[in-house]
Amino acid sequence: MLSSKRLLFRKFESQDLIYYTKLNTNFEVMQYITGRVLDETEIGTKFENLLRINEQDPEMGVFVVSNITDNEFIGLAKLTIYENDFSQAEVGYSMLPQFWGKGYGSEMLLAMMDLANEIPFIKKLIGIIDPSNKASEKILTNQNFTFYKSAPCGELPGAYYKLDIN
Repeated sequence: MLSSKRLLFRKFESQDLIYYTKLNTNFEVMQYITGRVLDETEIGTKFENLLRINEQDPEMGVFVVSNITDNEFIGLAKLTIYENDFSQAEVGYSMLPQFWGKGYGSEMLLAMMDLANEIPFIKKLIGIIDPSNKASEKILTNQNFTFYKSAPCGELPGAYYKLDIN
């Protein structure tokens, strides 16, 4: 299990659907990811895909993030191969609104960066955000990610940031 100063990270498992649902049905969270909450069918499909990703790679995946002191669910963090290019990994994070503005996003990103640095074949990290999400933009740029393109990301516009590592 991964940990940071305040957070615990463990891969999502089938019993964690409740946490995934909590994030994906919260409009404040989803406005920056899909622009809308997901319905039960969409959540189920995405969750099954997430579990497949977690099974495929023992080192990387999508993680439940909880508070180290009381194990309260905060959000998710991910480190996954980007577009089938094993030299690149996508980093991501999302959390429930009551945890915004407390430094958890930065802590999640740093933990995923540390994990990526332990995997020798990963040479570049990619962060994809909604360009209107200034908080996520700040988190990425504070860790020296640089903007490299604008392109749609699902149903929303996307701002793509990269960082060379290893």
